[in-house]
Amino acid sequence: MAGSGVTPSKPWDGTKEWLSQPVVASFIAGGMAGAVSRTVVSPLERLKILFQIQSVGREEYKMSIGKALGKMWREEGFRGFMAGNGTNCIRIVPYSAVQFGSYNFYKRVCIAPSALVHDHGQWLTHSSSLRIPLVHL
Repeated sequence: MAGSGVTPSKPWDGTKEWLSQPVVASFIAGGMAGAVSRTVVSPLERLKILFQIQSVGREEYKMSIGKALGKMWREEGFRGFMAGNGTNCIRIVPYSAVQFGSYNFYKRVCIAPSALVHDHGQWLTHSSSLRIPLVHL
């Protein structure tokens, strides 16, 4: 191809366009949102588990939420707050990604750009069998 004026394609050519597709972007954004949300509440998730595993006679975490979080911070630091967060993220990232991505996909399927407004703006009709009432705000 040397001298032909044709640039060899790179493996990442078209990646930006692919990532900017609404369903793909929603899929990625959903996964990231899930990871961020689980990371933010990670100390509370860990504390919930510590409260749940308390057995009769064990008084280690029989206290208020604030005091228990303080105890966890003093004894274990930041690592204690984030213990188990990796597993939580591995579980929630695909779940959130599929949830957000499928929401955007089905939103596009149910309310397609070619949909027509009928009956003086009262119904959105894509086909004769699909009638979705419009919500007027």
